[in-house]
Amino acid sequence: MIVFGFLYGLSRLVIAPVVVIQFLYVLLTGETNNQLKSFGHSLAIYSYQIIDYLTFNTEKKPFPFDGSWPASISDA
Repeated sequence: MIVFGFLYGLSRLVIAPVVVIQFLYVLLTGETNNQLKSFGHSLAIYSYQIIDYLTFNTEKKPFPFDGSWPASISDA
């Protein structure tokens, strides 16, 4: 649980630059960066999986222990 708490904190640190870079990209080009959008979505899913596990709503451990890295909807 401590490891997942650390990974959740790390995911929050990563998502902030993703948001800023995507915002600047849209500001400069007028469109979203699909790769960044896909990564942001899979990171959001991963954060949800960690919170779900930490709050005892599931026993399935997220990546890297039991699960694989979540795929974004646009990856499917």
